[in-house]
Amino acid sequence: MLNLDFEKVATNPLTTENVFKKVSPYDIFYHYYGDFTIGRLTNSPFRVDETPSFGIYVSKQNGQLLYNDYRLGGGSSISFVKYKYGCSYYQALKIINRDFNLNLIMNEKAMGRVEIDHIKAKPIITNYKPEPKPHYSIKIKNRNWLDRDRQYWFDKYEIQLNTLYKYNVYPLTRFWIGEQKFYTEPLCYGYFFDKGIFKIYQPLKTNSTGKWYSNINTQTVWQGYNQLPQKGEILFITSSLKDIMVLDELGYNAIAPHTEKQHFTKEMYDELKNRFTRIIVYYDNDEAGVTHSTKITKEFSVEYINNPKDCPKDPSDVVDAYDLSELNNLIKNLLKKK
Repeated sequence: MLNLDFEKVATNPLTTENVFKKVSPYDIFYHYYGDFTIGRLTNSPFRVDETPSFGIYVSKQNGQLLYNDYRLGGGSSISFVKYKYGCSYYQALKIINRDFNLNLIMNEKAMGRVEIDHIKAKPIITNYKPEPKPHYSIKIKNRNWLDRDRQYWFDKYEIQLNTLYKYNVYPLTRFWIGEQKFYTEPLCYGYFFDKGIFKIYQPLKTNSTGKWYSNINTQTVWQGYNQLPQKGEILFITSSLKDIMVLDELGYNAIAPHTEKQHFTKEMYDELKNRFTRIIVYYDNDEAGVTHSTKITKEFSVEYINNPKDCPKDPSDVVDAYDLSELNNLIKNLLKKK
């Protein structure tokens, strides 16, 4: 009898792989989150969220259906269930196994007890697997630099023209995404990263629609990476290319992810720790920035600093509110405390 039970567990155990053989991530998200549109931002189900900052999307890297909460992070459909019910990963598997009647064999000793009264409706299994969105090309038509560009980049942030060139920032008159043509705002810039790989930035847009366009993927190297020296003293991990450029004006090296879906990896850490004496996370001083700072420092042997709560949230905002020398003094004081 004991041998028979062992054989059942061995051939049909409750594992992530076996769950996904029977039910798709799409069906899991649909059952525990509700109706959704892939790639569209909505309000987070985990917290009060006045500005939509939660989405379910297809990873361009591996085609998996994942979720992301801009404040709390993201993960797989099973991680979504884990976070929703405040349980362990294995307990989330148990919930899915029970609700979808998958009949996978559970290791109760490893799992521990979990009693959650939740969804009453019978789940629907479609095993729908969405395809990744096509990777659109972006083409640009640039123009000469004008006085309005100087007023934006230099008067506000003290970023010099040669720094903009260093980081491949160009003013645009129009751009194309695939075959669709876009005319630009008076201020529109293309950030160039690789052949056909751009971010389009229109700072005068007051909402997210049209302010940013990009065909960045998770394989695109981090902003500022290609401009790093081979060796250096301090490397800041910051939030944006604008922050990178104001730090560059002070002589600091910095990199930034393109989106919050790009994570600092062990491979990056192993390479950069051999090139720089100190790696310091310098994210925004809001809740999300502090959360991401502490998460990276717990995972890797790096330091972090944040602007004081009564200061502007990030390096470029300090320059905008005061000037570059004030940012320089602030950074020196923050580093003294480390």
